[in-house]
Amino acid sequence: MEASTIARAVLARLGSRPSPISLTFEVTHRCNLKCRYCDRNTAMKREMSRAQIFAVLDEFLALGTRYVGLDGGEPLLHPQIHDAARHLVDRGVKVDPVLIKGLSLG
Repeated sequence: MEASTIARAVLARLGSRPSPISLTFEVTHRCNLKCRYCDRNTAMKREMSRAQIFAVLDEFLALGTRYVGLDGGEPLLHPQIHDAARHLVDRGVKVDPVLIKGLSLG
């Protein structure tokens, strides 16, 4: 972990400068499963566009976020998921492994 990240975490903990160090970002509710226990198989009425996703992520990056997990129903079903991950990586953000079911890989 970088010293600047540790410093931001300490300042946030002390209450002097809150900073979201880590973010789990749900890119979609679409899912190719229909698990009884899960509400993530209902599509959102309007998913965020590429520009909207980048704008939201950039706002969090400006606040100091350095770790992002891309989540959702099945994140790989969102047409902009690869662009979102590349956008983060290009800005030096550690992207946690995308939380997927894996069914859309085959």
